[in-house]
Amino acid sequence: MHFSAVGGLCSTAHDYMRFCQMLVNDGEWDGVRILRADTVRMMSSNQIGKKILPAHYGWQKFGLGLGIIDDQNDTLHGAYGWGGAC
Repeated sequence: MHFSAVGGLCSTAHDYMRFCQMLVNDGEWDGVRILRADTVRMMSSNQIGKKILPAHYGWQKFGLGLGIIDDQNDTLHGAYGWGGAC
């Protein structure tokens, strides 16, 4: 197995769901604070400025480790996630 910063992360669907729910809960999981709410906001906010990117999996901008939809005219504005592939 090869671990790297950009690929090779291995997990179960159940653990990934828990991670995603922790993000939805602003960094809290099952009553335990894992990340500060400010950290989750930075992760899910545009970190690349006004650069325009092709919509890869629908993501127009990038936060810290997450693709985000930053188009005010898009019905999914404010959505974030990761497709699991580059």
